Amino acid sequence: MDIYDKITLFQYAFKSYQNLGKQKEYFYYLGQYEICTSEYKEGERVLGLYQRLSEINQYYNSIELEKLYAEMKAHRFYIYCLSLFIIACLFSFILYSVISNSRKKAKEQEQKQVKLLKEIEYQQRLYDERCRIAQEIHDDLGTTVTSIIMRVEMAKRLPVDSKILDHLSTSADEIYNQLNEVIWNLNVKNDNVGSLSNYILCFVKSFFEQIAIEIKSEVKCTNPEMRIDGHRRRLIFLCCKELINNIAKHSKATKVELRIYQEDNKFTVEVCDNGIGMVASKANANSRKGGNGIGNIKLQVATANGLVEWFDNTDGCGCKAIISFFI
Repeated sequence: MDIYDKITLFQYAFKSYQNLGKQKEYFYYLGQYEICTSEYKEGERVLGLYQRLSEINQYYNSIELEKLYAEMKAHRFYIYCLSLFIIACLFSFILYSVISNSRKKAKEQEQKQVKLLKEIEYQQRLYDERCRIAQEIHDDLGTTVTSIIMRVEMAKRLPVDSKILDHLSTSADEIYNQLNEVIWNLNVKNDNVGSLSNYILCFVKSFFEQIAIEIKSEVKCTNPEMRIDGHRRRLIFLCCKELINNIAKHSKATKVELRIYQEDNKFTVEVCDNGIGMVASKANANSRKGGNGIGNIKLQVATANGLVEWFDNTDGCGCKAIISFFI
């Protein structure tokens, strides 16, 4: 039974006994009623105080929560500003790095372009100088040598020692051929595979016709306009020249077959003769206490970064030599 039921019961009891005139019971239940009422009021007061304290606690808690929220909001704003600052610094660093690298690459590119322009200018000056030298040699010395040859030929018709004139004529021819070779080496228009092939062919034909050796030739170039620098071109020609001289000196051949062909970046000169072959040629050279020229050919080919192969008495030939170069 709660306090409210007790108050109701005691109130009913002391009023009933009052109507009945029973003073003793009346005062007893009246006292109990007052005690319960006092307890009830005290409980109400305590409850009110408790509620008031709860309200005060809630108020202070709300204030604390508001403070905490405000602090959290301020802290969040601080973190947000700090994050923006870090992102801005990082972006600035990346932007600075990109700009620095771009400037560095642009500077390097500019330096490369300047270097390339200088190289092109140098090559152009070299080209012009080579053309000028070739033209001057052709115009001046070539004309002079041709005049000497013509005068020697005219002098042969006069009563003069023919051996001296023949010697002069031969010397003049040699000078003329040497000048032509120098001019061909200097002329940059000949810096290609087609010009090299034609010049080797013309030289071989002219050389063997003078010593009455039959020559059969074949030239096949897949890319005659392929460029080859003048120095390398001269070295390759000197290798072929040494090989032809070796055949004339040691092979005792009457027929020579020449094949010149180019596939991709490989340039090959193949020479086959019907002479005595390498073994007999070497024996004859040793008997004369000389060489058969093979060492010189190997040295020339090695200088030009080429490869030489020898085949003795194969395919009906006295000797076959194949010289290959990678351009």
